[in-house]
Amino acid sequence: MLFMWDYSYAEPKSKTRNWQQIFTTTQRPRPSFPGFPTKYPPCCGDLISAVACKRLKFNNPQHFQDRCETDPDFSLIQCCHTCGLEEAPERHQKFFADGERSKNCFDRHEIQFCEHFLERTDFWGPTKWSCSGENAHLAFRICRKTCGYCKPDLYDAPGGGTYKPTACGSIPEPRSFLTEV
Repeated sequence: MLFMWDYSYAEPKSKTRNWQQIFTTTQRPRPSFPGFPTKYPPCCGDLISAVACKRLKFNNPQHFQDRCETDPDFSLIQCCHTCGLEEAPERHQKFFADGERSKNCFDRHEIQFCEHFLERTDFWGPTKWSCSGENAHLAFRICRKTCGYCKPDLYDAPGGGTYKPTACGSIPEPRSFLTEV
């Protein structure tokens, strides 16, 4: 079967764009729709592999520690386990102490993209990807602000206690301060 491709180019309706129009289409405030942000902290694993994280730590321990303390993607997703599994809640709280005003609180994609990701509509509708659960590592990287990962108390579990840092692919379980004594 032979397919014919149409490579024709349609001229834009207007060759000049108003700067105000450009600004208002690209710089919009956060959505006001009722979304479904995450209920859980991101998973804590070594997504670039345990071997890679251990080699990075072994080859340059000071640089590795600096990244654990200053880079949320590295510290909480890429090498979370090697940076310190049990300290993940404290690192998260430090990175997002100012909530949505934190310098680490941003989306890497446009607002429309993140709205669709959050609500699982458009391209994301038929997929399993979402802001919570087994896909938390992706959500944290691409739509962190929209998905609700900027809350400093994200590790606080309902009913007291905190969530245990959990490997990717699992839902975190709450741990109670009363049962750990």
